[in-house]
Amino acid sequence: MLQKTILILLLSAGTLFAVSPDQSFTERILKENRYFIEFINVPVSNYGTEKNIEMLKSANQYNFNANLWYLQSDYTKAFQEIRRSQELLRDLYLDLLQNRYLEDARQLLDISAPEIIQAKDKQAENFLRLGYRDLEVSRQFMVKGYNYNRFLFSNKIRLYIDGIKRARRARRFAFLALLESKTPYEEKAEYRLQTLDEYLRGPEKD
Repeated sequence: MLQKTILILLLSAGTLFAVSPDQSFTERILKENRYFIEFINVPVSNYGTEKNIEMLKSANQYNFNANLWYLQSDYTKAFQEIRRSQELLRDLYLDLLQNRYLEDARQLLDISAPEIIQAKDKQAENFLRLGYRDLEVSRQFMVKGYNYNRFLFSNKIRLYIDGIKRARRARRFAFLALLESKTPYEEKAEYRLQTLDEYLRGPEKD
C-alpha cells in the first residue's frame, strides 16, 4: 500500500512538472498578451465605457504582475497572471466588437444605402456590397470566437481581433461608397485608378 501511494505521488509530481510553463513559453505568451493590450487600447480610447476602461486597467495590471514574476523566474505565477489578464481581455474584446464595431458599421451602411441606391452608381453600389460582406464576415468571426472553447482565451481574442479588423474595413467601404456616389460623373475619370502610361498620355492640366 505504501509503495502504491509513493508511486501515485511521483506520477503526480511528474505531471505537474510536465505542464509547468518554462521560460520560452512564458516569454512568448507575455509578448502575445502585450500585443492584445496594445491592439485594444485604441478601441477603448475611442469607444470604451467606464467599465471598459477599468477592465483594460485591470488587465494591464495583471500583465505587469506577470512580467514581475517572469523577471523573478517564477513562470507558473507569471502564467497565472497572464491568464487573469486574458480572461478580462476576452470579455473586453467581445463587448467592443459586438456593441460598438458591428453596430457602428451596420448603422453606417444602412444609413448610406438609400442614397447610394438612388444614385444608381455601380461603383458606389459595389463598395456598399463589399461593406456588407465584410460586416457579415466580422459577425462570423465574433460568433466563432464566442463559441470557441471558453478556456482558450488567446484563440478567442485572436478571432475577435479579426472581427474588429473586418468591421473597420466595412466602415471604410461605407465611406468610399458615399464619396463615390457624391462625386460628379465628369470628375470620376480624373480620380479613377490609372497606369503611368495612361496618365502621361492624358491631357495636360493647367
